[in-house]
Amino acid sequence: MAAGSKKSDDYIERLLGELTNIISTGEKQLKQVVIKSDAPKFHYSVSNKVYLEIKSGTELYVMTSKEPKEGKVYVFSPWHWNSGQIFLILEDYLEPLEPN
Repeated sequence: MAAGSKKSDDYIERLLGELTNIISTGEKQLKQVVIKSDAPKFHYSVSNKVYLEIKSGTELYVMTSKEPKEGKVYVFSPWHWNSGQIFLILEDYLEPLEPN
């Protein structure tokens, strides 16, 4: 994780704490979506404070418990094994993932 201020580090810790709580309680506060094929490839990572690549078609989870910020929603990505990421992504770039 990139070095940041104490205030932003505390914010990220709270955000990850909320996510852990959502996952552990099993509440349906995560809406499964995919990145549209025509969406930009790079999106803002709240955790790393940089833009990271997300391939189109990637399955993500909108954190419905968090209010959108400047037209962007908080989206959780499992990312790599045991190291999730939280992104801010425009809702227009996401489409619901239909259950099989």
